[in-house]
Amino acid sequence: MSPNENSVVLRVTHRCFRALLTGDIGMRTEEVLASHVGKADLLKIAHHGSSGSTDEKFLKADEPRLAVI
Repeated sequence: MSPNENSVVLRVTHRCFRALLTGDIGMRTEEVLASHVGKADLLKIAHHGSSGSTDEKFLKADEPRLAVI
């Protein structure tokens, strides 16, 4: 397993705003987290936007209004 899968993932909530900061996790960890993190207003795309992270299934689970790399 890649050390990236051990990245810190933070869910930050302030009043009605929710952000999900995913560090460098890959699709393997996203699959585990998808059913636990809930919706996010802002999603920090994992692993610098590489092809090995933030797949469509994870995006559908989070439904972010805004995503940043």
